[in-house]
Amino acid sequence: MKLNWSVLACCVLIGQSLNAQEGPFQATGFKVGEVTNTFAIVWTRLTKREHRNPADGPNVSVQYDESDAALERRDRAVRSVTFENGVGIGDIRLAVPGTDGDVRVLYKPRSATDWNMTSWEPVDSLGDFTRQLTLSGLQPDTRYDVRVESRTPEHHAGQTLDGEFQTAPIAECASRIVFTVSTCHGDNDQDRPDGFNIFPEMLKLDPDFYVHAGDIVYYDSLAKTVDLARYHWQRAYSWPTNVEFHRHVGSYFIKDDHDTWRNDCWPAMESPFMYEFTFRQGQAIFLEQVPVGERTWRTRRWGKDLQIWMV
Repeated sequence: MKLNWSVLACCVLIGQSLNAQEGPFQATGFKVGEVTNTFAIVWTRLTKREHRNPADGPNVSVQYDESDAALERRDRAVRSVTFENGVGIGDIRLAVPGTDGDVRVLYKPRSATDWNMTSWEPVDSLGDFTRQLTLSGLQPDTRYDVRVESRTPEHHAGQTLDGEFQTAPIAECASRIVFTVSTCHGDNDQDRPDGFNIFPEMLKLDPDFYVHAGDIVYYDSLAKTVDLARYHWQRAYSWPTNVEFHRHVGSYFIKDDHDTWRNDCWPAMESPFMYEFTFRQGQAIFLEQVPVGERTWRTRRWGKDLQIWMV
């Protein structure tokens, strides 16, 4: 489907002025993933508020078995998880509670006038209010403008986010490709008030794509339930530096141990240290939180001279 730009702009501006202040919002931004020369996946998530919770709000704490025997095992069992002041998961510091609604993606080559669009799709309330939409039939080696729109279940317009991404050249084409790679973004490792300085520094290179080589979040000490595991993703991707970067660069994500379950883990591993959160749940949440498609091991070709593998 195509839509004239002038009509779209009028509708979007009217919708934003009347309804965007009431939401739904996209405080965790959007990500464009698995880009090929003809295909991409756009991930987004609907949120109740435009920004994350304040950093000085209630916290959550984990209580362990403090017996001598438990301490000697170096894998203490969790006894309880406690939220300060009796609040819930959506009220703790830096959380980004989700909300119901619909999303769609508009996209076009930068040189084009008319937009293509996906259909409106509801976010998954059982999947942390996320939705992934596929874009197909794209032109190779092309800069695309992308717009992610949201609306309430009653079809009132919510927040709209704009961005861009680059498609890959065809395999026979020799091209200059610039890409960046990073890893290990613990939430306590940020080096500026709004997040991580590496993201604006990478943007200065105008990369064609970005690879996160794993350890995107660190579940080990706090992700003792499914809700707390999802909290890690909300916290990581509501940093303004992260939101801004992913609006402009397509990405590939590699699943490592700390963003699956715990350090050096495997499917049959048992760990009272992780409480109610399981390895299988960690695998499922990874596919929910980043645009990778159906499997985490894959390969992508960028022109004649570059192919990358994600293991």
